[in-house]
Amino acid sequence: MRAIEPDVEGYVERDGLKIGYEVVGSGEPAIFLTPPWSIAHSRMWKAQVAYLARYHRVITAGPLGNGRSDRCTDPPPTPTTR
Repeated sequence: MRAIEPDVEGYVERDGLKIGYEVVGSGEPAIFLTPPWSIAHSRMWKAQVAYLARYHRVITAGPLGNGRSDRCTDPPPTPTTR
């Protein structure tokens, strides 16, 4: 359940992977919220988004592997040691 529905939902692409985002509200300045951990879902901000959207445009984005964002299928390259 959501505290408020997004006005806009979409994706941005980075290195061939999609990152999901949502926009709520229309005021300025815009506030960008992203989870502080890669294992947390962007809806962790749901209570804050509902309040902040009364006065600001609020943008949330989910990290890769979470929510509507793509999951990585290839592990990152391992650094070589000398």
